[in-house]
Amino acid sequence: FTDDAGQQHRFTYCSSLNDNRAFRARCLCAEGTDDAHAHPQDIIVKFCRRYGTEAHQFAAAHGFAPRLLAVNSLANDWIMVAMEDVSACYDTAQSAHVLQKAEIGPHLEKLHAAGYVHGDIRLDNIMVRRADSGELSRFIFVDFDWAGKEGTATYPDNINMDPELYRPEG
Repeated sequence: FTDDAGQQHRFTYCSSLNDNRAFRARCLCAEGTDDAHAHPQDIIVKFCRRYGTEAHQFAAAHGFAPRLLAVNSLANDWIMVAMEDVSACYDTAQSAHVLQKAEIGPHLEKLHAAGYVHGDIRLDNIMVRRADSGELSRFIFVDFDWAGKEGTATYPDNINMDPELYRPEG
């Protein structure tokens, strides 16, 4: 991937995540340097058709999203997103069985006050800090595919057609 400074970083895939377009990967040394610490070694690489880069950057800057490393345009309108892998410190909210609306509310309020919407807040896209992982945010959001500026970002019309996903009517 190529970061905002134009530096290219090589990586190797380690495993696939549940989503068939997201992968755990290991970052190798940045091209042209010996510095393996320019970015976290463990990263997530995902491929999507749209991504709420600004919303993700805002959330990461305020401590409730993983650090976004790169959003690169690819052929045929595909996008490659690279971000830090936080799975060593966080579990999905579904696996943790703990979700306090009062605790995630302030994160959403901050996002909304800045003019952003996430577009897909559900248990799969909320991660909960593991008890032994130090002074980190208790909850973080992931999967900013449908995020963006309020009034501009749109929710796909055909999402309720997927029989695998429960969505409320309307």
